[in-house]
Amino acid sequence: MDRRVVQNCRGLRGSAALPVGAFLLAFFIVPLVAITRHAGTAGLRPAARVLPFTLTQAALSTVVTLIVGLPAAFSLGRTTVRGRRLTTGLVTAPFVLPTVVVGASLLALGVRPSLWAIVAAHTIFNVAVVVRTVAPAWTELDLRLGEAARTLGVSPVRAALTVTGPLLAPAIGSAAAIVFLFSFTSFGVIRLLGGPRQRTLETEIYRQTADLLRLDRAATLALIQLTIVIVLLLLSARRSYSQPRLSVDQRIAARPFISVLTLAPSALLAVTPLAVLVERSFRDPDGHAHSLRNWRALASASRGSGLVNAPLASVGASLRIGVVAALLATVLGVSGAVALQGSRRRILDLAIMAPLGTSAVTLGFGFLVANPLDLRSRWIAIPIVHALIGMPFVVRTVVTSLRSIDPQVREVAATLGASPGRVLRLVDLAIARRAVVVGAGMAFAVSLGEFGAASFLVRPSTATLPVAIGRLLSRPGSLNVGQAYALSVILAALTAGVMLALEGLRD
Repeated sequence: MDRRVVQNCRGLRGSAALPVGAFLLAFFIVPLVAITRHAGTAGLRPAARVLPFTLTQAALSTVVTLIVGLPAAFSLGRTTVRGRRLTTGLVTAPFVLPTVVVGASLLALGVRPSLWAIVAAHTIFNVAVVVRTVAPAWTELDLRLGEAARTLGVSPVRAALTVTGPLLAPAIGSAAAIVFLFSFTSFGVIRLLGGPRQRTLETEIYRQTADLLRLDRAATLALIQLTIVIVLLLLSARRSYSQPRLSVDQRIAARPFISVLTLAPSALLAVTPLAVLVERSFRDPDGHAHSLRNWRALASASRGSGLVNAPLASVGASLRIGVVAALLATVLGVSGAVALQGSRRRILDLAIMAPLGTSAVTLGFGFLVANPLDLRSRWIAIPIVHALIGMPFVVRTVVTSLRSIDPQVREVAATLGASPGRVLRLVDLAIARRAVVVGAGMAFAVSLGEFGAASFLVRPSTATLPVAIGRLLSRPGSLNVGQAYALSVILAALTAGVMLALEGLRD
């Protein structure tokens, strides 16, 4: 390619990094710096009270998720299960559901707030992480290694522990680190299922800010949490693994009872709470009969609901915020993908991914204390924070598509006189169009279910669906609870619809 063309392409990529860098500086770096300015030693005592429980519930959630998820990963990765695609979708579907939906579904089952309720909710979410991470590694595992060990007189159990186990250890360790991180920074699950006494760093940040107005304590807690999250991210990044893909499918035929035994726990965890949630949404508040009373009540405001407007108004608020957040995330994500294309700009890549590894509560709290561009009391604040969280999904989706384009296609367009901008528009974005739509859809789904940051920034008149559900569940009265279940069904249906549409685009 002509040197001038190469320089123009580099200039375009440098220009594409500017809006992303400016956005991250204004709405991510500045809020985090503001948190450090508010921090003080007063937050160390509440941190000492809640940190043990935070670590305990995250560790227990990780262990139980591995116990439930590893058998499912074995069946889906190693055996010839009928309906593999449907089964995989069923087992992993809860991962995309908003936290308040799963929390509400467990409450609908009659589960009382407790440590084990929290662990159950985290397990429902994170089984998908174990299956998606470990099953491919199990598929690519060479069975001949275990067979060779058994021919030397090693028992099957010992062969599994000494041969299969070490080969799968990196994948299992990676899945465990992700599950622990998700459980450690969980907010919605703890708020709904933890009760008043069981608090984590995440919920304590909210309590110190919203209930006690102690910003110095909340800032200290946020810094402690952010430090632990950074350490966890660095440790999980080191546990990378690579196994050669086998040219021969070595899956074994599993007996039906083995498939049922390994997949039933995951499937039941995925289906049962949601099925009960739907049933409870139609249960009449005054008795055990079924009616549409909960659903009809969504259209009218109630003094005891904790909401200014009718609960149904939260659907429109979430959709508006989701659309704006998706548009912001898409524009910035495409710019970031162009900036990263064909280069190893590790600093920019880490900066773009950093908001995804940062607690949403920390982002919302930072926005609250920093007041960037005087936006914290404005409606646009929530879409901006949601765009921060959704942008990495757009970048990862689009940059993969851009890097798959043959460079010769761009060279031909450039030699025919097309400017770098025209090449980007007519070649890169035309080919990556589907990836851009998928990334935008994922950002929209993330915005729909986000609860932590919205709890800080939402205004009474513009409560989002997750915030409205949380407020209704925190109020006494069977009608409020029934409305929360109905809103949870709406939120689950919206999220599932978006993800099903995206799966159709991927095919």
